[in-house]
Amino acid sequence: MTQTFTVSENARVQIRACRHRVTVIGWDDARTISVDQPARQDGDTIFVEGANKVNLRVPRQTTLAIADCDADVRVDDLTGAVELVNIDGDVIVRNLRGGTRAQAIGGDLVAKQIESLKGEGKWDGDAVLENVKQLQADQIDGDLVVRGADAVTIRQVEGCVVLERVGQTQINEIEGDAHLNDAGATTLQIVKGDLTARELREVLSSEEVEGDVNLRGVRARVAIAKIEGDFIASGVQGALDAPNVEGDAVISFHQIAPLNLRAEGDVVLNLPDDANADLQVDAPEGNIIVRADMQTGEENDSHLRGTLGRGGVKLQIESTDGDVIVRGGGAGEHRRHREYRHQREHYREYARQYAEMGRHIAEEVRQSVRASLAEAGIHERRRKHHWRVGIGIAGDEVAPRAEPVEDKPRGPAAGSPERQAILDAIARGELNVDDAIKKLRGEA
Repeated sequence: MTQTFTVSENARVQIRACRHRVTVIGWDDARTISVDQPARQDGDTIFVEGANKVNLRVPRQTTLAIADCDADVRVDDLTGAVELVNIDGDVIVRNLRGGTRAQAIGGDLVAKQIESLKGEGKWDGDAVLENVKQLQADQIDGDLVVRGADAVTIRQVEGCVVLERVGQTQINEIEGDAHLNDAGATTLQIVKGDLTARELREVLSSEEVEGDVNLRGVRARVAIAKIEGDFIASGVQGALDAPNVEGDAVISFHQIAPLNLRAEGDVVLNLPDDANADLQVDAPEGNIIVRADMQTGEENDSHLRGTLGRGGVKLQIESTDGDVIVRGGGAGEHRRHREYRHQREHYREYARQYAEMGRHIAEEVRQSVRASLAEAGIHERRRKHHWRVGIGIAGDEVAPRAEPVEDKPRGPAAGSPERQAILDAIARGELNVDDAIKKLRGEA
């Protein structure tokens, strides 16, 4: 049985202790409220209590309060204030032009076209919010997706966070990954997963990211105090400040900007050809490779100061336990001379490593041939000459002699330009050990 109530423009609806489903939809009739379950009226206030699967049609300007319901709740098309308290179910709210407060939501929350949404207490489920102009929340135990918001302020998110087309944002703690796309000024104090960001319009800051950081299309300043994983940034046009990166770092500038970077692993810096910068590089435990036209001011095995172009922008890089490679800025003959000087000892170490690898290759070939001969019933004959695999620079250790075999190695000969090119590729990080073995064997 449907009941109708006549109210003034100051209508209020209070719904309490309902079950299964509660649906409230605004309509154009400014003086009538329709309810399909038992309800009572006190002045301009309509009370619905203990109902099961209740549906209401109310004037759009109605003030609505729903509390203590073990039900899924849907609210659409209201301009008055909406309050949702202690809802043990999923909530869907759409096209709400007044202030909306959601406290202690037990299920998932979907909100679209909301003027203002304030969360209090804990939201237990996921939250998907679209075109919510003002968002403020305390704790979200699930994942959070926000697409379109002028301002976002959240204390804690237990899951992952996706922010797209958002303005000023502050989140104190994110337990999962964070993904930003087309974001304004953003502060993420602690991210315990990975941080991925694209098309940053304004400053991004963070105290700590426990995973990897991947940035693309950075047009504003980025400051991250600590990164426990790797740091990759491409299309960079704004200043970067990352003084504590525990992994590797690869930074690619589209337009030169100040850089302060300190990493424990390897660092690769890609610069535009027209870069004008003052370069400072330190690698106390590794090597410095510069593939750019640069006027050198000061250098030794672990320290380099120089000027690219006319200078000006400060690029400060340090790798505490790895190598530093600087590329771009008009590479030329200066690069090759510098690279050889700083990499000679590096090549020698690779030569020693590959000498050991050569011994393993020789043994593998010898065992393989013996097995093949045994299968054919042919006994291997011993020969007086010897075959060996040698890899390295003149004067370095080479592999010891191995048992003779008739097959000759198909890979490049020791000391050949082809073999040296393999070492060069390894030093540049362009070739891993497995691929190198295949090339040395002539298998690739």
